[in-house]
Amino acid sequence: MNQFISPQIVLLAALLTALVSVAVGVRSNRRSLGLLKQREAWPAFVESVISGLSAGLSRIEAVALAIQASPAVLQRPLSRFRMKLNDSRLRDALPALKDSMADSFVDEFAELLRLNELLGGVGLVPVLKEHAKRCRTANIANSQVRVKSSATMSMARLSVAAPWILLALLLSRSESEASFASSQGLGVLLFGLLVCFLAYRLIGSLGRSKAEVRVYG
Repeated sequence: MNQFISPQIVLLAALLTALVSVAVGVRSNRRSLGLLKQREAWPAFVESVISGLSAGLSRIEAVALAIQASPAVLQRPLSRFRMKLNDSRLRDALPALKDSMADSFVDEFAELLRLNELLGGVGLVPVLKEHAKRCRTANIANSQVRVKSSATMSMARLSVAAPWILLALLLSRSESEASFASSQGLGVLLFGLLVCFLAYRLIGSLGRSKAEVRVYG
């Protein structure tokens, strides 16, 4: 066994595993960050709609004006809805809004507009104010959860990396390298690599926030 596998190879395998995990995590975090920015900007968009309605604009005019003045992070996902809004009634354009945003906040907003139209279009402003308030409250709660989850994952990365950093220091000494070059030593290293990988994935799974259910999606 020791003719084919050396402690340095096991250490390199651990390093490659860590790099792959980090790369996957960065990609996932980038996508999550984009969705997070959209959710944080959403209450401001709803408040723009409220301002238009309070100024006497119709629902379509208020929504169109809010889209035009929306934050940059919302411009792209709202572009399809804006094109649909120009060609059809507000109620018919709302499914395009749900599909393009794919978010529970947006689903609720779309349903509020649809139901308000069915009920005659009265009392929309206070309803949207409550909607914006719920969105802001949910964003604050989710932010607190993310902070705790980030701290947990940071501790997990440190705990997994620490023994391999120590191993790298030990392998700089010839007597330590000889000990790990034996069949028993290599078995311990491979078992440790497997345990670290499984433990990290388990912590990542347990610490990941559950996807929000789109009740009106």
